[in-house]
Amino acid sequence: MEIESAKVDGYLPGLSYLDTARGINPIVQKLPFNLQEKWLSHGAAYKERYDVLFPPFEVLVDFISQQARIMNDPRFNFSTQTDSLYKTDKANWKPSKAREVSVNKINVSSPVHLDTDKDERKAEDAERLCPIHKRPHLLRKCRSFREKPLEERFAFLKEKKNCFKCCLATTHTAKNCRILTKCSECGSEKHISALHPGPAPRAQEAVTLPHHGREEASTPPTEVEAHCTEVCRGDLSNKSCSKISLAKVYPKGQPKKAMKVYVFLDEQSNRSLPRSEFFDAFKENAPASPYTLRTCSGVTEIIGRKASGYQIESVDGKVILSLPSLLECNNIPDNRAEIPTPSAAFHHSHLKPIAPFIPELESDVPIMILLGRDIIRVHKVHNQVNGPHDAPYAQKLDLG
Repeated sequence: MEIESAKVDGYLPGLSYLDTARGINPIVQKLPFNLQEKWLSHGAAYKERYDVLFPPFEVLVDFISQQARIMNDPRFNFSTQTDSLYKTDKANWKPSKAREVSVNKINVSSPVHLDTDKDERKAEDAERLCPIHKRPHLLRKCRSFREKPLEERFAFLKEKKNCFKCCLATTHTAKNCRILTKCSECGSEKHISALHPGPAPRAQEAVTLPHHGREEASTPPTEVEAHCTEVCRGDLSNKSCSKISLAKVYPKGQPKKAMKVYVFLDEQSNRSLPRSEFFDAFKENAPASPYTLRTCSGVTEIIGRKASGYQIESVDGKVILSLPSLLECNNIPDNRAEIPTPSAAFHHSHLKPIAPFIPELESDVPIMILLGRDIIRVHKVHNQVNGPHDAPYAQKLDLG
């Protein structure tokens, strides 16, 4: 699917080779034999239906994705119980001159410990989908479940008829649960971490992209991460350039109201954040709501307005993009000395050819907006100039 996305973008024309039999067949040969046979029927039917020489690569991607969904659906996991259901003890049989031997069948069962990879995989297979998000992560690992008050967590388990001890199964109760539990927060063996009293340890949360086990970010309070990303360092004294581009912003379909701004591109932030001046300039008077801003300096509770329905345009007018929902924040980087300039590029021989494409510094234009991962296209690199080791580099993005 990643290769198909790169192929659709059009920046790697050599990937068109995958639309031929020579490109696809080596991939098909790596599939299990039963899937090779299914692909043979699927591809032949596609050829006949659309009257083409060979199915394109996207057809193979859709086929494999569909088969993967089928194979990973726990509802179609048919586990055979032949040994336990259909095997019966044979009637006693003894030869005429043989000694009688009695054998008692002994069943040995040992508790399951969730800290072992093998047993954890078995438990995950049994309860693969989170009942909150209907996504493939365990309830005991669900961030949203952990952030609920303890009373709500127990009420939810009672409603879903989940085990109060392990949170995994609906087939047994806490009284009959044989799973060994241990809380990673307090070390108690009487409950798991998901049922630890008190608030979730935010400092230990890891940010993943784009989902936490395909779990979407929880609704209010919104958590926003903002970090300053330094991308090039040249030989100029005390000169450090960041990903800051000059652009125009205006309400959707109203370019006459455009305002020039510098935008800070930060792929480490999960939200796009404009300053208060942005809301004032466009007379956005939406009611403010609280959210949590988490940076390397700590966690801060902030109240900010929201705005939507805006577009951003590159200074050359070649690219116009719709902005995501914007959240008011004045804690974004505002170091104008880090704005890239043509003179900074001229100090490096490998960057001189691109210097004319960098706008001159406009002293009256503020750094107004931080663009995060919620507008992923502006972070994609279309071209790059590297130069020697330890030398600054330049990247061509949609905004310059």
